Amino acid sequence: MQEVEKTTVKRQQSMKRQHRRTRHKGGYIILVISLVVGIAFSLSITRLFNVSKVDIHNTTSATDSEIIAICGFERGDNMMRMDTRAMARRIEEQIFYAKDVSVERVLPSTIVISVEKAEPVVNIRFEDGYLLISDSGRILEYLPDAPKEGLLVVEGFPAKNPAIGDKLCASDSRSETVLHQLMDAVRQAENPEIGKVDMSDSGSIIVYIGQNITFRMGNCSDAAYKLKFAGETVVKLNSRKKYRLRMVGNNQISVIPEDEEPVRPFEPGQDLQTEDPAGNLTPDDSAGNLNPEDPAGNLTPDDPAGNLAPEDHADNIQPDDPAEHPVNNVL
Repeated sequence: MQEVEKTTVKRQQSMKRQHRRTRHKGGYIILVISLVVGIAFSLSITRLFNVSKVDIHNTTSATDSEIIAICGFERGDNMMRMDTRAMARRIEEQIFYAKDVSVERVLPSTIVISVEKAEPVVNIRFEDGYLLISDSGRILEYLPDAPKEGLLVVEGFPAKNPAIGDKLCASDSRSETVLHQLMDAVRQAENPEIGKVDMSDSGSIIVYIGQNITFRMGNCSDAAYKLKFAGETVVKLNSRKKYRLRMVGNNQISVIPEDEEPVRPFEPGQDLQTEDPAGNLTPDDSAGNLNPEDPAGNLTPDDPAGNLAPEDHADNIQPDDPAEHPVNNVL
C-alpha cells in the first residue's frame, strides 16, 4: 500500500516539474522572439534600409532637386523613419501643377517619387483677370491680362476667396453644380467653336459659339443635348453673318439674324429654310439673277418690287398679307 502511495506522489511531482519546464520554455521562446524583433527594429532604423537611390518620375516644370528638397530627406537617411504620406502632401501643396503624387519605399534602399502634371481646362473670369483651373478643380494661376488661348472662358462664376493652389469654390453650392454640369456638357458636345459661357443667370445661360453666334440655352438641364443641337443648327447658317439663337421648349431653336427678321424656328433633323430678308442669294440662285423673294421667277416685269400677286396685277393684294397669313416666328 505504501509503495502505491509513493509511486503516485512521485508521478505527481514529475508532472509538476514537467509543467514548470513547459511554462518556462514558452516564456523563453517569447523572450527570444522579442529580442530578435527589437534587434531587427533597431537595425532597421539605424544601419539597415538607408536611402542610396531615388527614382523620380516627374512631368511638371519642377526639378528633381526641388522635389527632393520639398520631401526633406537626403541620401543616407533611414527609409523607415520617413513619413511618405506627409512628403506627398507637401509636394502637392508647394507645386501647384502637381497631381497624383506618390512617395514609396522600395526595400532595401530606394525611394520612388511620382509627380504628374495637372492640365488646365478652363478660364474663370475673376475681377479684371482670369483664374486658370485644372481638371481636378485646382487654381493653377491668376492671369491678369488675358485668358489662356484654346480653353473655354466662363463668366459669372462667383468665386469665393480664390488662392493659387486651392480648390475652386463658389459663394453658393448651386453655382458649383452648374459649372460642373456645363463643363461636362461642353466636353460631350465636342464643339471647338464653343469659346465662352456666361452663367451669371443660371436660368438663362448664354453660350458664345465662334465669333458670330450667341446662343441662349436657358438653364443647364440637358445642357449636352442643347449644345449639340445648337451645333447642328449653326452649320446650316451663313458663316459670314451674325445670329442670335434661343432655345424654345425642348426641341426648337429660334434663329434671329442680327438686325433682321427672325428665321422660322429650327427643329432637330430639319433643313433650315431662311427667308433672307436682307436680300442675300437663295440656295437656288447662285448667279444672283433671281429675286430673292421670287426664286421661281413668277413676278412680272410690271411689278419689279413684287408688291402685286403674280395672278392679280389689277388688285392691290400682297401675297404675304399679315391678315391672311399670320407669322409664327419666335422672337
